[in-house]
Amino acid sequence: MQYSKYYHVYQRAIPADVCQKIIEAGLALEQKPASVREGISDADARQSTIAFFAAENPHHHWVFKLCEEWIRHANTNFFKFHLNRLESVQFTRYQPGQYYGWHPDAFRDTHIEPRYKGMNRKLSMTLQLSPEGHYEGGDFQIELPWVSPEKMDERITTLTEAREQGTMIVFHSHLWHQVQPITTGERFSLVAWYIGNDWV
Repeated sequence: MQYSKYYHVYQRAIPADVCQKIIEAGLALEQKPASVREGISDADARQSTIAFFAAENPHHHWVFKLCEEWIRHANTNFFKFHLNRLESVQFTRYQPGQYYGWHPDAFRDTHIEPRYKGMNRKLSMTLQLSPEGHYEGGDFQIELPWVSPEKMDERITTLTEAREQGTMIVFHSHLWHQVQPITTGERFSLVAWYIGNDWV
């Protein structure tokens, strides 16, 4: 299936003071080594620390509301998918040498969690929290499915504009993407997934 839009970049959508507030709230959460699937760690595929904002925690509602409003805006204006609910919101911290290799967010079949049975991730969001000058490396790359695999240098694009603090990318969850290794400093980001009934 060919779509007219696979991702959208909202440059400097979130003010710096709000980004800093999210960083402070995220660092106050329990930090854990990142996994590629629930409880499954693979250092060759992913190295970072993560924490989750909880939907049932009233102190986290503002973070969920922020993510939901922007993803809904993108879906209404660009993607027009059938969506059900925001799945979760993840705070990620990358330090020197850490990265997340090529991966899609959508599941091969349907969601691995029983409570989301019959649903899959449809839209993903990543929000740049750190000021650009606070780290080097760590670029966000995405694979463009409309470009031939024979032109791999054109098929992989680096979204350099996503380095700006407060910039948000909303994209199809089945697209392959990665975060390149951090060389110096720290990169903080917020990631969220919106799920819906599985594709038919």
